[in-house]
Amino acid sequence: MTHNNKIYFYLSYIFIALSVSYLISFVLFSDIKQLIYLIPDDSSYYLKIAKNFSEGSGFTFDGINLTNGFQPLWQIVLIPLFYFIKTSAENYLKIILIFQIFLIFFSEILIFRILLKFFKVKIALAFVLFFTLFVLFNSVNGMETTLMIFLISVLFTKIISLNIFCSHNRFNEFKIGILLGLLILSRLDLIFFAFSLLVFIFLNGKDYKESLSKVVNISSGFLILFIPYLLFN
Repeated sequence: MTHNNKIYFYLSYIFIALSVSYLISFVLFSDIKQLIYLIPDDSSYYLKIAKNFSEGSGFTFDGINLTNGFQPLWQIVLIPLFYFIKTSAENYLKIILIFQIFLIFFSEILIFRILLKFFKVKIALAFVLFFTLFVLFNSVNGMETTLMIFLISVLFTKIISLNIFCSHNRFNEFKIGILLGLLILSRLDLIFFAFSLLVFIFLNGKDYKESLSKVVNISSGFLILFIPYLLFN
């Protein structure tokens, strides 16, 4: 790596660290009125359902009628917080927002490392600036967005590290399927992304049998997670 590339490399990490530090400080030292401006109304829906579930009322917003009108994985992630910790609404919100900051922080690092494998450091730095300004600051909002982005970054990191497109290993493909299942549960309309990914893997295989085997192995992984959700609903 040249001297200039090292500068761009370290600038990227410094910019990420400063941005994350600023967000954490803002969340920690802001009151509930300031934090409410960060979150849409729908985020309170998740928090209320998680609170009701932790109190034994099930997946319900009003405490009476059951609902499935939420992205399941993010809702499930929130439940242990309300079950094991009893605190004020302000503290719940702060804990959730800081958790989201760490999710988006690790996501940005993973995507940055992926880009370094294929592009020059300047391009990766440009991504960091764009991602921080338009994604990081906007996705910390109490919704499922940060979890979805984190799972996308982990999925593609594993696809590349396990060389899924060019090699054939049942266990590795099954692991990709599990990650794909978690991603779909983080946002259900990503089922279309999953279908597109499977088609791409099938079309880029060495031969028909290997391609079909990959698709079956990956599908079995995400169906293990997705079928119970369908049965529950």
